[in-house]
Amino acid sequence: RQVIEMDANYPQGYLQVGINLLQTGRTEEAVENLRQFDRMIPNSGLAKYALCHALAASGNIEEARGVLDEMKKSAAENSVKPYFLG
Repeated sequence: RQVIEMDANYPQGYLQVGINLLQTGRTEEAVENLRQFDRMIPNSGLAKYALCHALAASGNIEEARGVLDEMKKSAAENSVKPYFLG
């Protein structure tokens, strides 16, 4: 959180906070941080993967499927790691 406080424009801070919140069961907070990460790097397979994972963990299955569909569309035109799609 201190990294975000120091520089709110540093995407990696939102990723790390989101991942840690997810691991501690604070899924809604994790989703919000990972949404911000995705907004900051909208074409990132990592950002979409992390958000999709958090959405699924928080029970937002339909929205997670929507993010997965975005990743699949992106994979048709750009490189997306197969791990992220799995």
